[in-house]
Amino acid sequence: MAITDRDLELLDDLFNGRADIQHQTSERFAEDLKDIIRDMVTAYKEAKEDANYLQEDSEMAEKHIKKLESMLDRRKVRYKKWEDRYL
Repeated sequence: MAITDRDLELLDDLFNGRADIQHQTSERFAEDLKDIIRDMVTAYKEAKEDANYLQEDSEMAEKHIKKLESMLDRRKVRYKKWEDRYL
């Protein structure tokens, strides 16, 4: 299950004091829970950003490979396509 933008908005409200978590017996429990959630959201955002960078790099590499293949085709060079080697 992915975290939606709405989830992140609600969590932002929690972290900025516009919303609160309460526990019947312990205020510290609620603060610990907020800290855990904050760490999880931070890790999620970092992982999502890393995934976006990897996707961009993959797309750029694929474009570069196609460009090199077309250059070799124009020069009538024999080569094995990368799909044949790695797929």
